[in-house]
Amino acid sequence: MGRALVALVVDKRELCGEGFYYQGSFYKFLHGLADRELYRNFPNLELVADRHGDESFMQGFTQYIYNGHVPTLFNQASFRFVNSQASLLVQTADFVAGTVARCYDETVLSSERASFVQLLKPKLLTLKYWPDVFAPVVAQGVPDQANYNAGLAELCVGLGQDFLHRKLASRSPQEIDQVTCLNYLLFHFRHVDPARYISSRELIAHIEERRGSLPSLHYFQTRVIAPLRDAGVIIASSTKGYKIPSCEGDLYDFINHSNTIIQPLLSRISKCRDRIRLATGGTIDLLEREEYANLKHLLADPALTGFGGNR
Repeated sequence: MGRALVALVVDKRELCGEGFYYQGSFYKFLHGLADRELYRNFPNLELVADRHGDESFMQGFTQYIYNGHVPTLFNQASFRFVNSQASLLVQTADFVAGTVARCYDETVLSSERASFVQLLKPKLLTLKYWPDVFAPVVAQGVPDQANYNAGLAELCVGLGQDFLHRKLASRSPQEIDQVTCLNYLLFHFRHVDPARYISSRELIAHIEERRGSLPSLHYFQTRVIAPLRDAGVIIASSTKGYKIPSCEGDLYDFINHSNTIIQPLLSRISKCRDRIRLATGGTIDLLEREEYANLKHLLADPALTGFGGNR
């Protein structure tokens, strides 16, 4: 896969409960939020962490990870503590975590946080929040308030988050690809540019980065985008690509784009049906089968096909 980033942002102010006063419980909670999904998506993952606590704690914690988060004994996954001074990987992770903190931690916020996000974006597989309401606004850096509907944006982001909650634990390769795609759309919407469409090529490349193989455009359209929409996620699309809607115009882009496909298809089906009925003296009606009842109903409405008369 190459180098990639997975980030978790936790608002510690929302951690309620006596257990979180104990450092060990807090540490386990954080790893529980991050590690379970990592091991599920990367079954042969070798996870390393900076040394924490005494030897007894680290031994017990390592066993806790293997018992609670490594999916099966047959995977080659591992977990170990290392000395950060001897690990460039841990040093890099610490540097990246500090950079992310300057985008979200109110005590160290940087005026350059938008630039930091842009720098991290190409390698960021996913950015998770706990709790989900952590972000004070749906999207940051909205360029044109006149073309931004906060209520609509909140609805669309919420529907996307609902899907992620339902599917994050899935081990289905297709659903993992759907989660990967949706995470990217939501991240781009919230932190990069809520008005920009993302091309199919860019989304497919992101899925390839996560899974290690290149999905086809047909697979992307029929096994990723279509099931997301079937599940209730609202994704706008046009010739420019895909995005989470931020205004009515985005929704009309989707309707208009779909209309350019649906109307010609209905017209072609109607013409084919009419010609076959005419040629066979009405003995063959291609839409008489029960599975085509909805389609037959659509074609019976002249406003949908541009043809008059009863079908």
